[in-house]
Amino acid sequence: MLSRNVLMSSSMGGSLMRTVVYTLGHFIIAAACIMYVTSASFDAAITNAIDEPLQNSV
Repeated sequence: MLSRNVLMSSSMGGSLMRTVVYTLGHFIIAAACIMYVTSASFDAAITNAIDEPLQNSV
């Protein structure tokens, strides 16, 4: 696993760290919305939350 020093020492500053936090936040919020709206299980919701952006980018 990458250490905090490696992530923060790049010439991009904290850009990589912000990207990771934003991505994880997106997954959690999307899963919560899916679970609330469709009453899906957490496993199904998180699978959809991770899979949907991947499909949209292709």
